[in-house]
Amino acid sequence: MFDLAAIPGNADDPGKSTRFWGPMTQKSVRSQLEPGDFAFFYPLPDDDESEGPPLAVLLNCAYLSSKNRFHVFPVSSGRQGWRVEIGERLMPVFSTLSQLIRHHEIHSYLCLETRVLENFPVFASSRGSAEVTNPVSSSDSSSLSDTRPSKKNH
Repeated sequence: MFDLAAIPGNADDPGKSTRFWGPMTQKSVRSQLEPGDFAFFYPLPDDDESEGPPLAVLLNCAYLSSKNRFHVFPVSSGRQGWRVEIGERLMPVFSTLSQLIRHHEIHSYLCLETRVLENFPVFASSRGSAEVTNPVSSSDSSSLSDTRPSKKNH
């Protein structure tokens, strides 16, 4: 487990996060996620015979959807802050990484077709285009049936 306070832009979070797993292979991250769960990690090569560590290691977000589909999204930081990059979709920006993590722990996206909540907009309609509503806060979703499995702490 890594200390989020050691990452630039996270001085407001002196504790540890169970969502930040540090350097890991995608295969290892995938094996530890449960449906509806996500984690932030620095990807290492899956290949045991690689020629050493990569020259640049960028932060990624891994997400296992409720349909058991594994997704890896790059995480970017800039003048405005931190964001998870999901295709062409404009995702919210946060001044610290801990705020970004907290947002995705609290907010969900509703698939209009299946009425399933996901932490990230990873579904497409039967017409092939992404079809999601605005993020749903957990406090606003009392009338929706949350079909996500319960989450375990890592």
